[in-house]
Amino acid sequence: MKIKKWAYFITGGITVMVISMPLLLYIPGVKNLVIMFLGALKTTDYKSAYLGILGSVIGSWLAVTGALYTQRKMDEEKERQESVRRTNNIRIVCREVLWNDIVSNHNQLTCHDKEHLHYIISEISGYTVSRTFSYRLQNWMDLRNRVIFENIDDSENIVHIMQLYKYYEFMASYAGDLGDVCKKSKLDFSQYEDVYDKVVKYLGIK
Repeated sequence: MKIKKWAYFITGGITVMVISMPLLLYIPGVKNLVIMFLGALKTTDYKSAYLGILGSVIGSWLAVTGALYTQRKMDEEKERQESVRRTNNIRIVCREVLWNDIVSNHNQLTCHDKEHLHYIISEISGYTVSRTFSYRLQNWMDLRNRVIFENIDDSENIVHIMQLYKYYEFMASYAGDLGDVCKKSKLDFSQYEDVYDKVVKYLGIK
């Protein structure tokens, strides 16, 4: 990539030099240098042949580097379109597979008018739960690796989904006092609703 970039700079410099050569010849130092350089060629025929060859080489160089530049731009656009397609596909898959699961898990965690979540966030002791809640995790487990590895262009939203399921994964296996959840899980449940809202917005869940 660096070699191509330098090639574009060199090509641009040569193009500017060729275009501005008539003006540059008004500079005494440049004019004397060109005269001295061409003076080594004894006859006018040699000089004309040399200038013709030089023009052909410069023209070929410009044509090749121009084609490379055009191809580079086409490849970049193709990569951008592929990134957009991959991102959209993953989002559609996540919405179709995880939609009902996320809604169900959210309803369980925020049941009783968010009373459970309030006890967790406030770390209020006295409310004990058993593993009677059925959090839906299997679809995410099956989809997780594909989402992580195929959707690196949309990593921020994927991180939000991963964070959301960390809450669900812990609660699915938890039995005990809700006031101890934050301490035992090492998770910040005060951020749960914010993460949930971001995931809902990303997936278009209503």
